[in-house]
Amino acid sequence: MTKIPIPLTLKVRYNGFDYVQLLRSGFAYIYRQTVNGFYYYEVFKHKIAPEKNIKSKIIPSRIRFPNDEAFGYWAWSYNSLDRAIIKFFELHGIKLNQKSK
Repeated sequence: MTKIPIPLTLKVRYNGFDYVQLLRSGFAYIYRQTVNGFYYYEVFKHKIAPEKNIKSKIIPSRIRFPNDEAFGYWAWSYNSLDRAIIKFFELHGIKLNQKSK
């Protein structure tokens, strides 16, 4: 029987930062990070961490929040929501028309 992984919450505290989920699909997420009044947007693929047994304690399967090593591989950070949305859709194989400046 396949167990459903524990989903990510709408608000996440990770590495001393607060994140709020803005957009999600079955394939990707966008979370907003606030640092000193500035917003940054993290886009990442849907990744599942498998169930683990550590010292007889079961750690259930869960959706992964990206660690530092994930960036550039399955997670990306942007200082613009527009750029984050473009990446989100690119992960779904959808190219958005971008206006040239």
